[in-house]
Amino acid sequence: MVPLACPAGARLGTLQVLDALVEIAFQPQFAANRIEKERKAVLAEAQMMNTIEYRVDCQLLTYLHEENALGCRWGARKCSPLNKPARSLCG
Repeated sequence: MVPLACPAGARLGTLQVLDALVEIAFQPQFAANRIEKERKAVLAEAQMMNTIEYRVDCQLLTYLHEENALGCRWGARKCSPLNKPARSLCG
């Protein structure tokens, strides 16, 4: 391990940040209830976007921005994988 060159007071904060990074990046833990809660939130948002008014607005914005990158960023995402229970998504 490479020693960190930082003031003594900042060393504790740096170690806490590195510990958090290791936990998030290399040892993630996904609680089933958190995944289920997020899945429900995404499906609720998708349902709100699945209206005629929203689709008309998306089509209008696509035409208005057809010459730049914003033209391809509109539209509801496919949510069919999210209709499965959380357990089947995790493993």
